[in-house]
Amino acid sequence: MSESDDLPVEESMLGEAENALGGRGAGEDGDVEMRVEEEDSEGEDGKEEEEGKDVEEPSEEEEEEDSEEGKGEQEAGEEDECFESGDTVTGYEVYRNKEKEKKGRKKSRWTDDEPSEKKPTVGEIDGSTAIHEAFQLFDFQGSFISSKRYSMSGAANPCLDVEGVGGSIGLPLSLAVGESLVAGHDALLVVAAAQVRFLNPEWEGWMKKEAAGVCAGLAGHEVGPSYRLRNLVVEGVGSSFKLPDLPADAAGRLIIYLPSMFTGGRLECRLGVQCKSVDFSSKSHLRTSMFAAYSGVDVTSDPIQSGYRLGLIYDVVQADHESDRIPRFPDNPAAVSFLERAIKQWNAGESDYQENYIAYFLQKSYNGRNFSRRSLTGSDDILVKHLIRLAEELDFQLGFIEIHLFQQPYGEYEMSYGESQSDEVDPRRITELGLEPEVPREWSWGATDWQGVSIGLTGFEVEEDEDEEEETKYLNGGTTSVQPTRIEYERFGYGNIRADETYERTAIILVSKTCYKGSEVVGFSYSENYARRELQRSVSVTPSSREKILVNSLKGRKKKGKKTPRVLCKCACQWADLELLLYTLKAHRVASNLERIGMDGCIAALHKFGWDPLKDFFKKVVHDDSSNIRRQELAAMLTDLAKESDNLELEEWSKEQPELMLGSLSRSCIAEVDWLLNLGTSHGADFLRDIVYPQLESQELQSSFWVHFVQQLRKHPVVGDLSPAFVRNCVVQAVNNITPFAATHDVAHQTYPYHTQEPEINSITDVFRLCRTTGNVDLCPQILDKMKQDAQEAKFLVECPPWKFYLELTRSLDDSLSLPETPSTEDDYDSQPFFKEAIFNILRGEEKFSPCPFSADNLSILVVAINRGGGYAVFEEADAKTLLSGRDTESLKTLTRYLVREWKLQYETRPGLVKALVSHAIDVFETTALHQPSRMQAKPLRIDDVIGLLNFCFEVDEQSEIQHLLLHVVAPPSGVSILQHVEKILVPLLSALRDYLVTRGLTLEAPPFAKCAANIVKAFSVTAMRQTPQDLIGDTRVGCASNSCSECRVLRNFFQRDADDKTLEITRTGKIREHVANQVFALPESWGTTCRTIKTHTTPYTIEIVKGENMTAAGVWKEHSERGKALLALLGDEPAQRRILGPNYSEVTAQICERNTKRSGDDDERHLGSPAKRARVARD
Repeated sequence: MSESDDLPVEESMLGEAENALGGRGAGEDGDVEMRVEEEDSEGEDGKEEEEGKDVEEPSEEEEEEDSEEGKGEQEAGEEDECFESGDTVTGYEVYRNKEKEKKGRKKSRWTDDEPSEKKPTVGEIDGSTAIHEAFQLFDFQGSFISSKRYSMSGAANPCLDVEGVGGSIGLPLSLAVGESLVAGHDALLVVAAAQVRFLNPEWEGWMKKEAAGVCAGLAGHEVGPSYRLRNLVVEGVGSSFKLPDLPADAAGRLIIYLPSMFTGGRLECRLGVQCKSVDFSSKSHLRTSMFAAYSGVDVTSDPIQSGYRLGLIYDVVQADHESDRIPRFPDNPAAVSFLERAIKQWNAGESDYQENYIAYFLQKSYNGRNFSRRSLTGSDDILVKHLIRLAEELDFQLGFIEIHLFQQPYGEYEMSYGESQSDEVDPRRITELGLEPEVPREWSWGATDWQGVSIGLTGFEVEEDEDEEEETKYLNGGTTSVQPTRIEYERFGYGNIRADETYERTAIILVSKTCYKGSEVVGFSYSENYARRELQRSVSVTPSSREKILVNSLKGRKKKGKKTPRVLCKCACQWADLELLLYTLKAHRVASNLERIGMDGCIAALHKFGWDPLKDFFKKVVHDDSSNIRRQELAAMLTDLAKESDNLELEEWSKEQPELMLGSLSRSCIAEVDWLLNLGTSHGADFLRDIVYPQLESQELQSSFWVHFVQQLRKHPVVGDLSPAFVRNCVVQAVNNITPFAATHDVAHQTYPYHTQEPEINSITDVFRLCRTTGNVDLCPQILDKMKQDAQEAKFLVECPPWKFYLELTRSLDDSLSLPETPSTEDDYDSQPFFKEAIFNILRGEEKFSPCPFSADNLSILVVAINRGGGYAVFEEADAKTLLSGRDTESLKTLTRYLVREWKLQYETRPGLVKALVSHAIDVFETTALHQPSRMQAKPLRIDDVIGLLNFCFEVDEQSEIQHLLLHVVAPPSGVSILQHVEKILVPLLSALRDYLVTRGLTLEAPPFAKCAANIVKAFSVTAMRQTPQDLIGDTRVGCASNSCSECRVLRNFFQRDADDKTLEITRTGKIREHVANQVFALPESWGTTCRTIKTHTTPYTIEIVKGENMTAAGVWKEHSERGKALLALLGDEPAQRRILGPNYSEVTAQICERNTKRSGDDDERHLGSPAKRARVARD
């Protein structure tokens, strides 16, 4: 007997919205799919019998295999979940039930509680309920086919007795018996049910029990089906057996294939768009196979390729009193018709449903990156297939919403004795699970139309408020009205738990073409590019609802695309929609730029709608369009159109416009220069001077316009009729309107992934060149003044400061001045102020922006500017500190080296320049930075930097500034004490200085180093060695007089050492610690000694003795004395020390080397405490 038990079945019938059609058959995910169960262990391989061998009785080995398989299958089958009515309700389920009650599922107005009441038609049901009922007809939970296989030990043997074929048939069916059965019947034997008997009395009971499980997903009714045998069939090779048609009372068919050896015969099952196949040929001689299918399923069989297949064919029928409730698969004419009528009434606005949208959750979730309607399966696919057809027929919109919700309800967890937090969570022990107001729910969603195009939803909030008591916006409940897709638990504290719930749901949304009054209108919106592309392709005469949505998607965008007005204008003319055209012209401000719809758009609009509705628009164009040329072209186009259409009003109006336009020019651009000059030819030079020029002057056009205007004017014939003063006035406009530092462009960095702003100097050089070529060189200083003013007022980008412009301008102007045809003397003199200003901007460093880096390329341009600006004398004219303000020592060193190398400057020929640069480099050397930690500096300074600056003085032959450098470094910076400066900077500096001088063949005796060295050593002796410590101990006895007391011996050694050890710890028992303490208390108070006991968890305790500061002075002095002796050694031998230190030699050496060991005068008995006095008396 198989492990399969009776499965629970649910009520189902066509037209009932409360119960889904079918039961568990296809699994609990609700997919419409084939239900296949097999009582085989896939790892077992049954032994195939050779063809022609009699296999009526299986071998003992096979019986054992089947027996083991049956046991394994029975054990595996026990793992199936089956919830009975007596199961305990968990805290989680209580929480879910509350959520469902809170959100409320929209119920049908008629249920199965009153079976005798006449069921209403679509017209008698309100719109909301009718659509809900229609959708529920497609909520199919079962499968349209189902199958299961059994081993020989798990299935009953019917012991067939067939009348007219020679009696009983043994199992498995042998090849010889099969051949004899089909002999004379064209390889196919079909026996009527009346000729078949089952000799095994257990067969009928086993068959009904197992068939009930297989058919549960098909019949799905509480009454339960019955099974009526139709035929016994034996199929051989080449046979083509067609299943008999089902009678009217049949809900489906059941086929039982008994053990028989065959290959081929695969069953193909089709139902609408669904197609499944089932193959029972594997181990067919050892298996009994059951197969069930709905009545609407088309089942065909492939031919048998070898052997013979033995099968029993049954009809699955309902009881007589339930014949009107025979279940059917939802894809049938009745369900589809009901759906069509409900949707038509809603879409036409004829139902009572007051919303223009329908939102409904599908049975399965299809969340994924590549979701499309092809992802749908089962009844979801069938429902959406019909909705797509209806959407195309009835012109409403259909889309999908993919919803992802993450929430974290908290609750209590019943802990059992000995349970730990890491134990697995039992959901049945969770209580009071609910959401916390302070923990927000995380929503994410996306929407597409049925064609897979991303859409936005207007007027529809996907996110649901947990506190809302109103009805949900979805027909079949809210997002959380089902079990979560995933749930994980986390326990914390004692008896507290949190559930991490993830909901992944897919909903369909339908938007009607009818706008319902008094309701919030929901709509789709598309991206601008997609909407524009689709509308451009449209050839419809009237807009569909989808095209209206596309138009609204373009109209609703705050940021108007440049190509959008042309598309909207095309659609307006195509659909004869004047309202859309006028909206487009106004919303996109076409009157200010007629190019947005183009001249072809204007012509199409005039042809479609005529002059009258567009009269005001074209008048506004003539007044507002930013292009003078476009306005003239429009007037010419309207004149021609008026002549073609014999529109006298239009013709008269268009003829007046050209003259009016010339008197009120729009802001001109470079492209209009030739057109403006031609006006001088057609209307005379006076018209250009008196009418056109004043308008151009008032527009304050950029200098680039005037440069191009003057250049073209000088080539134009009209210039002969104009005075030189007119040309100069135009040049003055170019100078006055120049914005020197405004033009920049992006340049990609060659190494790093970022862009830099680089100057665009053409506007400046063009004006310079214009002044020179027109003989208006006297205007060049005004350009320079404009540049100075803009630099002072910071009218530039911080990323592109003025020095960048001056570098490029210097290079460009130098090239132009070097041309052979350029006059030299006068022009070169006039350009000197510019080059001087360039020098100042290149050299000066500003806090507001980064200064010009002194690279080789930049310095080469600086040299050009110096040469053009009057040579090195420019440095003598300006104060070096002012000229080089903001520059650090390293940049000044780089500049000085380059100038010395470039000009071959020598001390005799250019004393002032190099000396000033070196002096300024020393002055800006920050000695304070020598005391700062390196982490606080971008580029920390060290002693080596001082030596590097010293070497720089030798390098540029400015040894006279060495004394300035040494004095600058020896002097302590502000905020630093002399002692700190001496110990941290000067002492190591003297050593580094001696080593550097050795490399140059010098010693510290060389001036000015001797004086510097003497000052450092003397400063050390005065600060670090200013006080010689006295011998505080003298002849004072320390400790007791006993030579055997080891503790007192340690105490004496501690006080007599000069080393800088301030603390002594002695761990002893109480009496010894008391003895040591008494010895410490007996010492002079002037020593400042302290004593305390450190108590720990263990004994004995520790006594701690700490010296006073004056007791450690001797050790510190000794350390300083050693450093002082090392400093003296740096000066050389004793004669060298005497020569460098001079008259201070004796005093310095005595202070460094000699120590006063005389007892302090205060350390006598008059200043001793009584314990000390007693110690002194005891010693005497």
